[in-house]
Amino acid sequence: MHYYKCSRCQAVHETAMPIGRTEPERNCTKMSGCPGKYGYKNLYNNPNPYKNAHFAAQKVKKQTVVSAFRGRSVSAPPQSDVTKLAATPTPTGGLKYVEDLSTSDWTSAAAKTKIRLAYPSLLTTAATDVQGLVIDPTTPLMGEVLLHFQSIANHMVANHKTTDATEATGEAAAALGMLAGGAYPGYTMLWGFHKHSGPGIDQIWGKPAGNGKYSDYVIVEAKGVGAALTQNIHAPPGLNQMAKGWVLDRLGRMSDPLAARILKDIGVTIHVAYPHYNGASKSYYGEQSYTKTSVKLHGIVYTARWIAGPKLSYTPSNNTTYYG
Repeated sequence: MHYYKCSRCQAVHETAMPIGRTEPERNCTKMSGCPGKYGYKNLYNNPNPYKNAHFAAQKVKKQTVVSAFRGRSVSAPPQSDVTKLAATPTPTGGLKYVEDLSTSDWTSAAAKTKIRLAYPSLLTTAATDVQGLVIDPTTPLMGEVLLHFQSIANHMVANHKTTDATEATGEAAAALGMLAGGAYPGYTMLWGFHKHSGPGIDQIWGKPAGNGKYSDYVIVEAKGVGAALTQNIHAPPGLNQMAKGWVLDRLGRMSDPLAARILKDIGVTIHVAYPHYNGASKSYYGEQSYTKTSVKLHGIVYTARWIAGPKLSYTPSNNTTYYG
């Protein structure tokens, strides 16, 4: 057997197609709700893809070597905590260490409703290249949140580059922060890691108001351990990450109907406010008009951190209200 990867959700597929042949385009069935296709040449020729740390994503005409695991991720929990956890025969505090990601501890149906995080060299004495943590969620994972965490698990197993684990850890911590309530209790996820398409917004949550409507929306920025907001010196004034101008620009770039709905609900019309800014090819969206409505738009940043256990936690920023 050989292995192929979905180009959308990074799920690995097993197939009997001989090496050197191209797998036909198929719907991805590994992750419920994934609209992606997989049609790469053989991604792995190792019988167990989870034990192969170095792999190539081969396309029809060109082979591109993808950087794989380069040491222990800075977003992984302290190794001393992982060592203690690995020595525990049964899960403690809703947390389990998994050395081999091809076993049922990681792949079972029950595990798929849990939070799963995978890191290279999570425990450097392990026999495998990548190990995982399976976390019992404090609330049931359903709908968009379940797809969000499933996508995180798939992404962390594939782990194309060194920043992948950092990004995914931040996404997991941010979702945990929103699920915990805090400043925004009773919100539901509308946009998550499984829907990313390049606009730059990590997560969007809404507060249900009945009849399919929402009274408030929250733009959530997820940061990995030690990461910080980015400052773009080439962008127009007021468009640094998570500023109101940045949020409007990113909503304008989203192809998903959710963005248009949010702008309509909060009473904002946007336009190309900065065409070919500073003579560059890129243009930026901005507010054209605003009619105040009862619907509010907020923003918050969650930065991932590990506390003793190990336990994935987060540090929230101050809450920002853009409109309403």
